[in-house]
Amino acid sequence: MFGPGGSNSAALTGATVSVYNAGQAAATFLAGWLANRISRKYTLTVAAAVAIVGIILQTAAVDIGMFIAGRLITGAASGIALTVVPVYIAELSKPGSRAILVGFQGMAIAIGFFIANWIGYSGIYAHGNLQWRIPLATQFFFPLILLIGSVFLPFSPRWLVTRERYEDAKKVLVDIFGDTDLAEQQLAEIREQITLEATYTGKGWWETFKMLFWKQYRLRVFLACFIQFQTQWGGVGVLQNFQNVFYKQVGIAGNYAELIDGFYGFMGVFGQLANLFVVADRLGRRTTLWCGCLVLTVILSVAMAMSAQFAQKTNHAAARTTIGFIYMYSAFFALFFNSTMWVLPSELLPVFLRSQGMGLSTFTLGVSSIVVSQITPYALDGIGWRFYAIFIAITALSTLIYYFVLPETKGKHLEEIGALFGDVSAINDMDNLKKKEFESKGVHVEHTTGEIHSYKVR
Repeated sequence: MFGPGGSNSAALTGATVSVYNAGQAAATFLAGWLANRISRKYTLTVAAAVAIVGIILQTAAVDIGMFIAGRLITGAASGIALTVVPVYIAELSKPGSRAILVGFQGMAIAIGFFIANWIGYSGIYAHGNLQWRIPLATQFFFPLILLIGSVFLPFSPRWLVTRERYEDAKKVLVDIFGDTDLAEQQLAEIREQITLEATYTGKGWWETFKMLFWKQYRLRVFLACFIQFQTQWGGVGVLQNFQNVFYKQVGIAGNYAELIDGFYGFMGVFGQLANLFVVADRLGRRTTLWCGCLVLTVILSVAMAMSAQFAQKTNHAAARTTIGFIYMYSAFFALFFNSTMWVLPSELLPVFLRSQGMGLSTFTLGVSSIVVSQITPYALDGIGWRFYAIFIAITALSTLIYYFVLPETKGKHLEEIGALFGDVSAINDMDNLKKKEFESKGVHVEHTTGEIHSYKVR
Protein backbone atom coordinates (compact mmCIF):
# COMPACT_ATOMS: atom_id res chain seq x y z
CA MET A 1 0.00 0.00 0.00
CA PHE A 2 1.40 3.40 -1.02
CA GLY A 3 -0.22 5.90 1.33
CA PRO A 4 -3.91 6.81 1.50
CA GLY A 5 -5.98 5.07 -1.14
CA GLY A 6 -2.96 2.95 -2.01
CA SER A 7 -2.88 1.01 -5.22
CA ASN A 8 -0.78 -1.78 -6.61
CA SER A 9 -0.90 -0.34 -10.16
CA ALA A 10 2.42 -0.03 -11.93
CA ALA A 11 1.74 3.65 -12.71
CA LEU A 12 1.09 4.65 -9.09
CA THR A 13 3.95 2.49 -7.82
CA GLY A 14 6.35 4.20 -10.21
CA ALA A 15 4.99 7.67 -9.47
CA THR A 16 5.19 7.24 -5.70
CA VAL A 17 8.79 6.09 -5.88
CA SER A 18 9.94 8.56 -8.52
CA VAL A 19 8.36 11.73 -7.07
CA TYR A 20 10.86 11.48 -4.21
CA ASN A 21 13.64 11.39 -6.78
CA ALA A 22 12.08 14.34 -8.63
CA GLY A 23 12.25 16.45 -5.48
CA GLN A 24 15.79 15.24 -4.89
CA ALA A 25 16.89 16.18 -8.40
CA ALA A 26 15.22 19.61 -8.41
CA ALA A 27 16.70 20.64 -5.05
CA THR A 28 20.30 19.93 -6.02
CA PHE A 29 20.62 23.26 -7.84
CA LEU A 30 19.24 25.13 -4.84
CA ALA A 31 21.72 23.22 -2.65
CA GLY A 32 24.71 24.38 -4.68
CA TRP A 33 23.60 28.00 -4.45
CA LEU A 34 22.81 27.80 -0.74
CA ALA A 35 26.13 26.10 0.07
CA ASN A 36 28.04 29.02 -1.41
CA ARG A 37 25.66 31.70 -0.19
CA ILE A 38 24.89 30.80 3.45
CA SER A 39 27.62 28.17 4.04
CA ARG A 40 27.74 24.38 3.87
CA LYS A 41 26.83 24.25 7.56
CA TYR A 42 23.61 26.26 7.44
CA THR A 43 22.52 24.52 4.25
CA LEU A 44 22.39 21.32 6.30
CA THR A 45 20.14 23.14 8.78
CA VAL A 46 17.81 24.04 5.90
CA ALA A 47 17.80 20.44 4.66
CA ALA A 48 16.78 19.16 8.09
CA ALA A 49 13.93 21.67 8.40
CA VAL A 50 12.60 20.82 4.93
CA ALA A 51 12.77 17.09 5.73
CA ILE A 52 10.67 17.56 8.86
CA VAL A 53 7.95 19.35 6.85
CA GLY A 54 7.89 16.55 4.27
CA ILE A 55 7.71 13.81 6.91
CA ILE A 56 4.79 15.52 8.65
CA LEU A 57 2.88 15.78 5.35
CA GLN A 58 3.45 12.11 4.52
CA THR A 59 2.59 10.78 7.96
CA ALA A 60 -0.56 12.89 8.32
CA ALA A 61 -1.70 12.47 4.69
CA VAL A 62 -5.45 12.16 4.17
CA ASP A 63 -5.28 11.56 0.41
CA ILE A 64 -2.75 10.42 -2.15
CA GLY A 65 -2.05 14.00 -3.32
CA MET A 66 -0.95 15.09 0.16
CA PHE A 67 1.14 11.95 0.49
CA ILE A 68 2.93 12.53 -2.82
CA ALA A 69 3.52 16.20 -1.90
CA GLY A 70 5.20 15.04 1.28
CA ARG A 71 7.33 12.62 -0.74
CA LEU A 72 8.34 15.47 -3.07
CA ILE A 73 9.38 17.76 -0.21
CA THR A 74 11.26 14.99 1.62
CA GLY A 75 13.05 14.20 -1.63
CA ALA A 76 14.06 17.86 -1.89
CA ALA A 77 15.58 17.67 1.60
CA SER A 78 17.48 14.57 0.55
CA GLY A 79 18.79 16.31 -2.58
CA ILE A 80 20.11 19.22 -0.52
CA ALA A 81 21.78 16.96 2.04
CA LEU A 82 23.28 14.56 -0.51
CA THR A 83 24.80 17.51 -2.38
CA VAL A 84 26.26 19.34 0.60
CA VAL A 85 27.33 16.64 3.06
CA PRO A 86 30.14 15.15 0.88
CA VAL A 87 31.49 18.61 0.06
CA TYR A 88 31.34 19.69 3.70
CA ILE A 89 33.13 16.58 4.97
CA ALA A 90 35.73 16.65 2.19
CA GLU A 91 36.59 20.28 3.00
CA LEU A 92 37.03 19.42 6.68
CA SER A 93 39.16 16.30 6.08
CA LYS A 94 42.87 15.63 5.90
CA PRO A 95 43.97 14.24 2.51
CA GLY A 96 44.90 10.86 3.98
CA SER A 97 41.55 10.29 5.67
CA ARG A 98 39.10 11.97 3.28
CA ALA A 99 37.65 8.74 1.88
CA ILE A 100 37.11 7.28 5.35
CA LEU A 101 35.38 10.40 6.67
CA VAL A 102 33.18 10.91 3.61
CA GLY A 103 32.65 7.16 3.81
CA PHE A 104 30.69 7.66 6.99
CA GLN A 105 27.99 9.18 4.79
CA GLY A 106 27.87 5.85 2.96
CA MET A 107 27.76 4.11 6.33
CA ALA A 108 24.82 6.25 7.40
CA ILE A 109 23.01 5.44 4.14
CA ALA A 110 23.64 1.71 4.64
CA ILE A 111 22.37 1.84 8.23
CA GLY A 112 19.37 3.87 7.07
CA PHE A 113 18.43 1.25 4.48
CA PHE A 114 18.94 -1.46 7.09
CA ILE A 115 16.63 0.23 9.59
CA ALA A 116 14.08 1.05 6.87
CA ASN A 117 13.96 -2.58 5.73
CA TRP A 118 13.12 -3.83 9.21
CA ILE A 119 10.65 -1.05 9.93
CA GLY A 120 8.98 -1.90 6.63
CA TYR A 121 8.88 -5.56 7.59
CA SER A 122 7.34 -4.77 10.97
CA GLY A 123 4.67 -2.72 9.20
CA ILE A 124 3.05 -5.84 7.75
CA TYR A 125 1.87 -6.74 11.25
CA ALA A 126 -0.01 -3.45 11.66
CA HIS A 127 -3.50 -2.87 10.31
CA GLY A 128 -4.90 -0.46 7.76
CA ASN A 129 -3.20 2.89 7.37
CA LEU A 130 -0.90 2.19 10.31
CA GLN A 131 1.05 -0.09 7.97
CA TRP A 132 2.54 3.02 6.35
CA ARG A 133 1.95 5.80 8.90
CA ILE A 134 4.10 4.20 11.62
CA PRO A 135 7.14 3.49 9.37
CA LEU A 136 7.02 7.00 7.92
CA ALA A 137 6.70 8.62 11.36
CA THR A 138 9.94 6.95 12.50
CA GLN A 139 11.87 9.19 10.07
CA PHE A 140 11.15 12.31 12.15
CA PHE A 141 13.79 11.66 14.80
CA PHE A 142 16.82 11.84 12.47
CA PRO A 143 16.33 15.25 10.78
CA LEU A 144 15.45 16.65 14.21
CA ILE A 145 18.91 15.60 15.44
CA LEU A 146 20.51 17.21 12.39
CA LEU A 147 18.46 20.40 12.80
CA ILE A 148 19.70 20.86 16.36
CA GLY A 149 23.20 19.44 15.89
CA SER A 150 24.04 21.48 12.77
CA VAL A 151 24.07 24.65 14.88
CA PHE A 152 27.15 23.34 16.70
CA LEU A 153 29.10 22.20 13.63
CA PRO A 154 32.17 24.15 12.44
CA PHE A 155 32.13 26.08 9.17
CA SER A 156 34.13 24.74 6.24
CA PRO A 157 37.54 26.46 6.32
CA ARG A 158 37.49 26.79 2.55
CA TRP A 159 34.09 28.51 2.62
CA LEU A 160 35.42 30.82 5.35
CA VAL A 161 38.37 31.75 3.14
CA THR A 162 36.00 32.64 0.28
CA ARG A 163 34.39 35.08 2.74
CA GLU A 164 37.83 36.38 3.82
CA ARG A 165 37.28 35.17 7.38
CA TYR A 166 40.86 34.02 7.69
CA GLU A 167 41.14 33.87 11.48
CA ASP A 168 38.01 31.75 11.72
CA ALA A 169 39.37 29.46 9.00
CA LYS A 170 42.66 29.15 10.89
CA LYS A 171 40.85 28.10 14.08
CA VAL A 172 39.03 25.32 12.22
CA LEU A 173 42.28 24.16 10.58
CA VAL A 174 44.03 24.09 13.95
CA ASP A 175 41.27 21.80 15.19
CA ILE A 176 41.72 19.57 12.13
CA PHE A 177 45.53 19.32 12.13
CA GLY A 178 46.16 19.84 15.85
CA ASP A 179 49.14 22.05 15.06
CA THR A 180 49.22 25.81 14.56
CA ASP A 181 52.15 25.78 12.12
CA LEU A 182 50.58 23.13 9.91
CA ALA A 183 47.26 24.97 10.04
CA GLU A 184 48.91 28.23 8.94
CA GLN A 185 50.67 26.49 6.08
CA GLN A 186 47.45 24.83 4.93
CA LEU A 187 45.61 28.15 5.24
CA ALA A 188 48.23 29.84 3.07
CA GLU A 189 47.83 27.18 0.39
CA ILE A 190 44.04 27.43 0.44
CA ARG A 191 44.19 31.23 0.23
CA GLU A 192 46.61 31.12 -2.68
CA GLN A 193 44.49 28.63 -4.61
CA ILE A 194 41.22 30.47 -4.00
CA THR A 195 42.85 33.79 -4.93
CA LEU A 196 44.08 32.21 -8.15
CA GLU A 197 40.64 30.79 -8.93
CA ALA A 198 38.97 34.12 -8.15
CA THR A 199 40.56 35.62 -11.26
CA TYR A 200 38.18 33.65 -13.47
CA THR A 201 35.27 32.84 -11.17
CA GLY A 202 31.82 33.78 -12.49
CA LYS A 203 30.16 36.81 -10.92
CA GLY A 204 26.80 35.15 -10.26
CA TRP A 205 25.33 31.68 -9.72
CA TRP A 206 24.37 31.23 -13.37
CA GLU A 207 27.70 32.49 -14.70
CA THR A 208 29.55 30.17 -12.33
CA PHE A 209 27.27 27.24 -13.17
CA LYS A 210 27.98 27.65 -16.89
CA MET A 211 31.67 27.26 -16.12
CA LEU A 212 31.02 23.58 -15.31
CA PHE A 213 30.81 23.07 -19.07
CA TRP A 214 34.05 24.82 -19.93
CA LYS A 215 36.52 22.58 -21.70
CA GLN A 216 38.92 22.40 -18.73
CA TYR A 217 36.16 21.11 -16.41
CA ARG A 218 34.12 18.87 -18.74
CA LEU A 219 35.95 15.64 -17.99
CA ARG A 220 35.69 16.19 -14.23
CA VAL A 221 31.99 17.01 -14.47
CA PHE A 222 31.46 13.96 -16.67
CA LEU A 223 33.15 11.68 -14.14
CA ALA A 224 31.25 13.25 -11.21
CA CYS A 225 27.94 12.68 -13.01
CA PHE A 226 28.81 9.36 -14.59
CA ILE A 227 29.44 7.62 -11.28
CA GLN A 228 25.91 8.52 -10.16
CA PHE A 229 24.44 7.43 -13.49
CA GLN A 230 26.35 4.17 -13.39
CA THR A 231 25.31 3.22 -9.87
CA GLN A 232 21.61 3.67 -10.66
CA TRP A 233 21.72 2.03 -14.08
CA GLY A 234 23.89 -0.69 -12.57
CA GLY A 235 20.80 -1.88 -10.70
CA VAL A 236 21.28 -0.89 -7.07
CA GLY A 237 18.05 1.12 -6.82
CA VAL A 238 16.04 -1.53 -8.63
CA LEU A 239 17.30 -4.35 -6.43
CA GLN A 240 16.69 -2.23 -3.33
CA ASN A 241 13.16 -1.07 -4.19
CA PHE A 242 11.86 -4.03 -6.21
CA GLN A 243 13.45 -6.98 -4.44
CA ASN A 244 10.15 -8.76 -3.94
CA VAL A 245 9.56 -8.89 -7.68
CA PHE A 246 12.93 -10.56 -8.26
CA TYR A 247 12.24 -13.01 -5.44
CA LYS A 248 8.85 -13.80 -6.95
CA GLN A 249 10.56 -14.68 -10.23
CA VAL A 250 12.22 -17.62 -8.48
CA GLY A 251 9.13 -18.65 -6.53
CA ILE A 252 9.47 -16.65 -3.25
CA ALA A 253 6.58 -14.45 -2.13
CA GLY A 254 4.51 -13.35 0.86
CA ASN A 255 5.83 -12.66 4.34
CA TYR A 256 8.87 -14.85 3.64
CA ALA A 257 9.91 -12.44 0.88
CA GLU A 258 9.46 -9.50 3.29
CA LEU A 259 11.68 -11.27 5.83
CA ILE A 260 14.37 -11.86 3.21
CA ASP A 261 14.07 -8.18 2.29
CA GLY A 262 14.79 -7.29 5.92
CA PHE A 263 17.94 -9.41 6.07
CA TYR A 264 19.08 -7.81 2.80
CA GLY A 265 19.82 -4.65 4.80
CA PHE A 266 22.54 -6.44 6.77
CA MET A 267 24.58 -6.83 3.59
CA GLY A 268 24.95 -3.11 3.00
CA VAL A 269 26.10 -2.55 6.57
CA PHE A 270 28.64 -5.39 6.39
CA GLY A 271 29.95 -4.15 3.05
CA GLN A 272 30.24 -0.58 4.30
CA LEU A 273 32.13 -1.67 7.41
CA ALA A 274 34.55 -3.59 5.18
CA ASN A 275 34.97 -0.46 3.06
CA LEU A 276 35.91 1.68 6.06
CA PHE A 277 38.43 -0.84 7.39
CA VAL A 278 39.84 -2.31 4.17
CA VAL A 279 39.19 -0.10 1.12
CA ALA A 280 38.80 3.58 2.03
CA ASP A 281 42.09 5.52 1.77
CA ARG A 282 43.94 2.23 1.23
CA LEU A 283 42.90 1.39 -2.31
CA GLY A 284 42.86 4.28 -4.75
CA ARG A 285 39.56 5.66 -6.05
CA ARG A 286 40.30 4.42 -9.57
CA THR A 287 41.18 0.88 -8.45
CA THR A 288 38.15 0.72 -6.17
CA LEU A 289 35.77 1.67 -8.96
CA TRP A 290 37.02 -0.50 -11.82
CA CYS A 291 37.45 -3.54 -9.58
CA GLY A 292 33.98 -2.96 -8.13
CA CYS A 293 32.41 -2.82 -11.58
CA LEU A 294 34.14 -6.06 -12.56
CA VAL A 295 32.88 -7.88 -9.45
CA LEU A 296 29.31 -6.58 -9.83
CA THR A 297 29.23 -7.57 -13.50
CA VAL A 298 29.98 -11.18 -12.55
CA ILE A 299 27.40 -11.20 -9.74
CA LEU A 300 24.66 -9.73 -11.95
CA SER A 301 25.45 -12.21 -14.72
CA VAL A 302 25.02 -15.17 -12.37
CA ALA A 303 21.80 -13.73 -10.92
CA MET A 304 20.43 -13.23 -14.43
CA ALA A 305 21.33 -16.78 -15.43
CA MET A 306 19.66 -18.23 -12.33
CA SER A 307 16.50 -16.18 -12.86
CA ALA A 308 16.35 -17.22 -16.51
CA GLN A 309 16.83 -20.91 -15.76
CA PHE A 310 14.45 -21.17 -12.83
CA ALA A 311 11.87 -18.43 -13.50
CA GLN A 312 8.59 -19.19 -11.72
CA LYS A 313 9.80 -22.65 -10.70
CA THR A 314 9.73 -24.06 -7.19
CA ASN A 315 13.37 -25.05 -7.08
CA HIS A 316 14.36 -24.13 -3.54
CA ALA A 317 18.09 -24.57 -4.11
CA ALA A 318 17.99 -22.23 -7.10
CA ALA A 319 15.90 -19.71 -5.16
CA ARG A 320 18.39 -19.69 -2.28
CA THR A 321 21.28 -19.29 -4.72
CA THR A 322 19.58 -16.34 -6.43
CA ILE A 323 18.94 -14.70 -3.06
CA GLY A 324 22.59 -15.27 -2.17
CA PHE A 325 23.79 -13.43 -5.26
CA ILE A 326 21.39 -10.53 -4.68
CA TYR A 327 22.77 -10.34 -1.13
CA MET A 328 26.31 -10.45 -2.51
CA TYR A 329 25.48 -7.60 -4.86
CA SER A 330 24.37 -5.44 -1.91
CA ALA A 331 27.50 -6.25 0.10
CA PHE A 332 29.95 -5.64 -2.75
CA PHE A 333 28.15 -2.50 -3.89
CA ALA A 334 28.58 -1.11 -0.38
CA LEU A 335 32.21 -2.25 -0.31
CA PHE A 336 33.19 -0.53 -3.56
CA PHE A 337 30.62 2.20 -4.26
CA ASN A 338 28.55 3.29 -1.27
CA SER A 339 31.28 5.70 -0.15
CA THR A 340 33.25 6.24 -3.34
CA MET A 341 30.23 7.52 -5.27
CA TRP A 342 30.23 10.49 -2.87
CA VAL A 343 33.98 10.87 -2.28
CA LEU A 344 34.94 11.23 -5.95
CA PRO A 345 32.51 13.99 -7.01
CA SER A 346 33.26 15.99 -3.86
CA GLU A 347 36.98 16.28 -4.64
CA LEU A 348 37.22 16.69 -8.42
CA LEU A 349 36.33 20.38 -8.83
CA PRO A 350 37.81 23.63 -7.44
CA VAL A 351 36.15 25.25 -4.44
CA PHE A 352 34.13 27.83 -6.39
CA LEU A 353 32.57 25.05 -8.53
CA ARG A 354 32.52 22.26 -5.95
CA SER A 355 28.99 22.66 -4.60
CA GLN A 356 27.50 23.32 -8.06
CA GLY A 357 29.36 20.32 -9.49
CA MET A 358 28.24 18.13 -6.61
CA GLY A 359 24.71 19.42 -7.20
CA LEU A 360 24.84 18.43 -10.87
CA SER A 361 26.21 15.02 -9.87
CA THR A 362 23.35 14.52 -7.40
CA PHE A 363 20.89 15.79 -10.03
CA THR A 364 22.13 13.02 -12.30
CA LEU A 365 21.48 10.54 -9.50
CA GLY A 366 17.94 11.85 -9.05
CA VAL A 367 17.07 11.86 -12.76
CA SER A 368 18.54 8.39 -13.24
CA SER A 369 16.53 7.15 -10.27
CA ILE A 370 13.34 8.66 -11.71
CA VAL A 371 13.81 7.04 -15.09
CA VAL A 372 14.78 3.66 -13.64
CA SER A 373 11.94 3.61 -11.10
CA GLN A 374 9.42 4.59 -13.78
CA ILE A 375 10.40 1.95 -16.30
CA THR A 376 11.18 -0.88 -13.86
CA PRO A 377 7.57 -2.01 -13.13
CA TYR A 378 6.84 -2.18 -16.86
CA ALA A 379 10.19 -3.80 -17.69
CA LEU A 380 9.69 -6.49 -15.06
CA ASP A 381 6.17 -7.15 -16.34
CA GLY A 382 7.33 -7.17 -19.96
CA ILE A 383 10.80 -8.72 -20.12
CA GLY A 384 11.29 -10.11 -16.60
CA TRP A 385 14.76 -11.46 -15.91
CA ARG A 386 16.12 -9.97 -19.17
CA PHE A 387 16.09 -6.58 -17.44
CA TYR A 388 19.34 -7.67 -15.77
CA ALA A 389 21.09 -7.36 -19.15
CA ILE A 390 20.91 -3.55 -19.02
CA PHE A 391 22.62 -3.48 -15.63
CA ILE A 392 25.29 -5.89 -16.80
CA ALA A 393 26.11 -3.94 -19.97
CA ILE A 394 26.40 -0.57 -18.21
CA THR A 395 28.45 -1.95 -15.33
CA ALA A 396 30.84 -3.72 -17.73
CA LEU A 397 31.28 -0.54 -19.79
CA SER A 398 31.97 1.42 -16.60
CA THR A 399 34.90 -0.87 -15.80
CA LEU A 400 36.68 0.41 -18.92
CA ILE A 401 35.82 4.06 -18.29
CA TYR A 402 37.17 4.04 -14.74
CA TYR A 403 40.28 2.12 -15.74
CA PHE A 404 41.27 4.25 -18.74
CA VAL A 405 39.83 7.71 -18.01
CA LEU A 406 39.88 8.38 -14.26
CA PRO A 407 43.15 9.68 -12.73
CA GLU A 408 44.01 8.75 -9.14
CA THR A 409 43.03 11.33 -6.52
CA LYS A 410 43.81 9.37 -3.36
CA GLY A 411 45.94 11.26 -0.82
CA LYS A 412 45.88 14.54 -2.75
CA HIS A 413 45.01 17.88 -1.20
CA LEU A 414 41.80 19.29 -2.67
CA GLU A 415 43.88 22.20 -3.99
CA GLU A 416 46.18 19.75 -5.84
CA ILE A 417 43.59 17.67 -7.70
CA GLY A 418 42.98 20.25 -10.43
CA ALA A 419 46.58 19.82 -11.57
CA LEU A 420 45.76 16.21 -12.53
CA PHE A 421 43.42 17.68 -15.15
CA GLY A 422 45.73 20.47 -16.33
CA ASP A 423 44.69 23.31 -13.98
CA VAL A 424 47.23 25.77 -12.65
CA SER A 425 47.92 24.85 -9.03
CA ALA A 426 48.88 27.53 -6.53
CA ILE A 427 50.33 24.81 -4.31
CA ASN A 428 52.67 23.71 -7.06
CA ASP A 429 53.66 27.32 -7.70
CA MET A 430 54.39 27.80 -3.98
CA ASP A 431 56.36 24.56 -3.91
CA ASN A 432 58.45 25.60 -6.90
CA LEU A 433 59.18 29.01 -5.37
CA LYS A 434 60.28 27.42 -2.10
CA LYS A 435 62.38 24.86 -3.96
CA LYS A 436 64.09 27.57 -6.02
CA GLU A 437 64.76 29.58 -2.87
CA PHE A 438 66.51 26.62 -1.25
CA GLU A 439 68.41 25.60 -4.42
CA SER A 440 69.62 29.17 -4.98
CA LYS A 441 71.45 28.67 -1.69
CA GLY A 442 72.97 25.39 -2.90
CA VAL A 443 70.55 23.16 -0.94
CA HIS A 444 68.93 20.14 -2.60
CA VAL A 445 65.20 19.78 -1.84
CA GLU A 446 62.92 16.77 -2.23
CA HIS A 447 59.22 17.66 -2.09
CA THR A 448 56.88 15.20 -0.37
CA THR A 449 53.14 15.21 0.25
CA GLY A 450 51.04 13.76 3.00
CA GLU A 451 48.70 15.24 5.56
CA ILE A 452 50.53 18.53 4.91
CA HIS A 453 53.28 19.51 2.47
CA SER A 454 56.84 19.13 3.74
CA TYR A 455 60.39 19.19 2.42
CA LYS A 456 63.38 16.94 2.84
CA VAL A 457 66.57 19.00 2.79
CA ARG A 458 69.98 17.44 2.33
